[in-house]
Amino acid sequence: ARPPLLRARLLRLHADDHVLLLTLHHAIADGWSIGVLFEELSNRYAALAGRPSVPLPKLPLAFSDVARWQRWWCGTDAARRQAADWTENLRGAAPVFDGEASPGASTGHYPVSLERELIGRLTAFAGRHNSTLFMCLLTGLKALLLAQTGRNDISVATAMANRAQPDTDRVVGPFENTVIVRTRITPELSFAQALARVRKSVLDAHARQELPFNILADHLEQEGIDPASLLQVYFTLQNPLRQPLDLADVAIESIGNVAREGQPVLPIDQTWLSLMLKERPTGITGSCNYKGELLDGRRVGEWMANLVALLDAAVAHPNTPLGRLLARRAA
Repeated sequence: ARPPLLRARLLRLHADDHVLLLTLHHAIADGWSIGVLFEELSNRYAALAGRPSVPLPKLPLAFSDVARWQRWWCGTDAARRQAADWTENLRGAAPVFDGEASPGASTGHYPVSLERELIGRLTAFAGRHNSTLFMCLLTGLKALLLAQTGRNDISVATAMANRAQPDTDRVVGPFENTVIVRTRITPELSFAQALARVRKSVLDAHARQELPFNILADHLEQEGIDPASLLQVYFTLQNPLRQPLDLADVAIESIGNVAREGQPVLPIDQTWLSLMLKERPTGITGSCNYKGELLDGRRVGEWMANLVALLDAAVAHPNTPLGRLLARRAA
């Protein structure tokens, strides 16, 4: 309601000690946009400092152009086909948990950490199975939910970059879109077999990522499918910035995201459990956020410990049925 939606403040603590505060509303930028902003800020600072720099390219389009295109596209046959495909894919999907969350309920946070050595093994394993680290971690989360809930049809919400259109790579804006990844897995499957199913469901969601979630939600409601019930579990893996902030002759230390780091931005506040992870040089860190009225911290802590142990065991024994891996952990 009150512009500007991007605000900058430079605090001078000492002659050689400053703090740069950047405040961005999610309505104008997503995670990808932060990387673009850092690259351009580094580039312009180098130019002002008399260092070699490359002029910023003239963008062929602005985000307003993308918004107008999306508004038009949502009325096309292609959008209607995506809506029909999504509806068919999610028909009969059930919530992961029983019950109902209250909007605005208190949220708890549990720290999560995966060491670099384990991440290295997971990445190599994913490569051998033509998959990604994201797919491996999502498979582990779905296997954990299978064990804890007994459900073998699991829907998890996630965010996709949604930048498949040409010339959007350098545009700052809220392209990110929420999609639902639905996968059927059973205890008899090995981790490798479960990963193959998750891989397919992720690729299917990726192929339909252009349809805005709020429009999809309207279609689902018209078909008698409650979209909020499919948002109970949310998972993201934030990749490192393509180029971190790099200012000539300046030592930089990040003070982090002050505004509730790890909190998901969802179209509907019905998330019971959200696992928000970020790749770092030392491994992966993040937090598991949960609705306090529905889950308790000790239980969530046990789940996260089981998740790490499951991933470790799955890479060592990828052909062992999930049921035996999970039973071994429980024992």
